[in-house]
Amino acid sequence: MQDETNTKKYFIENSLLRSRRNHIIYLLKGCGHTVSSLAKNIGVTPQAVTNALRVPYPRIEKAISEIIGEPVQTLFPERYDDSGRSSRRHGRPPEIPQNSKNKKD
Repeated sequence: MQDETNTKKYFIENSLLRSRRNHIIYLLKGCGHTVSSLAKNIGVTPQAVTNALRVPYPRIEKAISEIIGEPVQTLFPERYDDSGRSSRRHGRPPEIPQNSKNKKD
């Protein structure tokens, strides 16, 4: 039963993300842009723009929001907080101290 619930949740979440991606592409077209034209304007490949609709890519997200005229937190609410700051961690994870047995003297 739990697996069935998880499967339904997975499909609902993916459906919402697909719907949001399609909506962003629709808004770009309404502003006279395609994924390819946006990519050319900002100097990336069309695949990079498509990937930015699936995974975080701040530079492209910002370009999309500027063209559409909507804040990034509206277009990508799962990636930004209400003030527009990224909700992702930045930098390297903290180093884990090595066990004293593994240290060479």
